[in-house]
Amino acid sequence: MKVFLRKSLLSTLVVVAFMSCVFLLNRHFFFKYHELTYNNYETLVLGDSRTLCINESIIENSLNFSEQLQTYKNAYYKLRFLSQFNEFDNLILSFSYINFSAEFESAIKHDYTSIQRIYPFISPIELYQTTEAKRSWLKVVSRYVFSFNLNYFGKYLKTAILGIPPNDRSTLPQFQPIEKLKEDKYDYPNLPQAERLAKVEGALAYLYDQDSVHQFKNFSFEYLKKIALLCKEKNIQLHLINMPYDPIFRAKLPKDVVPKFEEIKDIMVEEYKVQYHNYEAFVDNELEKIQDQVHCTPYCASIITEQLLEHLK
Repeated sequence: MKVFLRKSLLSTLVVVAFMSCVFLLNRHFFFKYHELTYNNYETLVLGDSRTLCINESIIENSLNFSEQLQTYKNAYYKLRFLSQFNEFDNLILSFSYINFSAEFESAIKHDYTSIQRIYPFISPIELYQTTEAKRSWLKVVSRYVFSFNLNYFGKYLKTAILGIPPNDRSTLPQFQPIEKLKEDKYDYPNLPQAERLAKVEGALAYLYDQDSVHQFKNFSFEYLKKIALLCKEKNIQLHLINMPYDPIFRAKLPKDVVPKFEEIKDIMVEEYKVQYHNYEAFVDNELEKIQDQVHCTPYCASIITEQLLEHLK
């Protein structure tokens, strides 16, 4: 019996030691790769798909780290992580009706993908403490924490050891020269108005609960305030940018959305001293500059980027 217990204990210790080594190696390669690749930037762009096309080739020493359905919770932890090896002067952050929609509120609490995106930037313990969906936390931990991540090992090996520079971000489609982006054409602006209306209604049904009582919970707003406070601590000027929509989308928003959004905007400007840039109606008379219900074209985003330059530190 004693022999069995000793063997069981030894096996357990070996497994724990192995898992700990895997976890520490993952963290090391993830941190080192980002430290080597994303450093010495002055302007950071964060947000959802609506800021993906803010053109970092126009703003000197800028990094666009937006991604589709990126919540303010995701953005907060990205900013905190990247600030370890960057002294940012500016943060350009997506700020729109959509960022406070039921879909984004739900993503903060429950969405597995949203939780998984946060993990590498914080420890599993902090992830657990900030996650209400414990099953999603368990999936993330079992899939990403204690299994060796070849992706970041390979990136670190390529960059740090072999000396091969990271992929040139200027080759990404959304960061091309503005003259080239102007040539891109989209079908959406030429759709009959009835078809555009149907697409808008579909987008609104996806984003918002039918019951307006469920709009604008506290989750997004609380993390937005955390971002503002972190910016103040790091001496970063926070720029909230409301990118263009199809005017039909704005006209069809649930009735309580706009007043509540304006209330949040006023709080952020007056109490947190952020700069607010409103481009929501920027394409109303130039519909060729939109690519769908809630996204402008990369060409339009580049024009907006040029206008933002005069407001940056």
